[in-house]
Amino acid sequence: MQKQSSENEKLLEELLGKELNRIAADMVINTHTPADDNKKLAELRSVIKPISDELIKNVKKAIREITNKLLTHAGEGMIMFYKQGFYHGADYAGKTPVMISVLKGSIVFMADLMRAIDIPVDIDFMSVSSYGSGVNTSGVVKILKDLDSSIEGRHVLIVEDIVDTGITLRFLKDELMRRHPASVKICAMLDKPSRRRTELTIDYLGMVIDDHFVIGYGLDFNERGRELPYIAVVKT
Repeated sequence: MQKQSSENEKLLEELLGKELNRIAADMVINTHTPADDNKKLAELRSVIKPISDELIKNVKKAIREITNKLLTHAGEGMIMFYKQGFYHGADYAGKTPVMISVLKGSIVFMADLMRAIDIPVDIDFMSVSSYGSGVNTSGVVKILKDLDSSIEGRHVLIVEDIVDTGITLRFLKDELMRRHPASVKICAMLDKPSRRRTELTIDYLGMVIDDHFVIGYGLDFNERGRELPYIAVVKT
């Protein structure tokens, strides 16, 4: 766990360094100074660095505090996803299923999952909104982006990052069933059954978690944290 924490800190420091360089470059441009003015850029970085050092220090402390709450690391997660791929391959032997990623959170999971399946697959994407800007679902569902292709007569596998109340997936599965596919199954990376507000069958599940708000591996909090190579609990 200590090694994992050190790797997280190193990655964070690298990401923050890149972001601070970008901010400094933006400041140069916004003050109408040529972007290649190295002297001005160096001055701005010298002003920002003490602030960034303190920020990195504080964030490292926060990472150490939540390390024991990390749910999975990318390396461990791959084992789970490859096992899922084995079962999918057996269930869809001789078929070419359509994997539908529910944007945006499931795209990382689906990318790894489809590479673990030793059968041909087609992919498509839908964006269905039921979350507001915070941690609670609004309960109102609408399609923001529909499929590009017909699924009539096709075996469909909905790939979701996390199942919470189940309202979104219930709506999505019912909607897809009206399009006359051969079958519709659900694959979810994470599930929070304690939050369920409607009946829903998850055909393939990676992991059950407690009622925590999590980020990383495609999951976000107000569009932040998707790029993290692990899944972590947001402290509220």
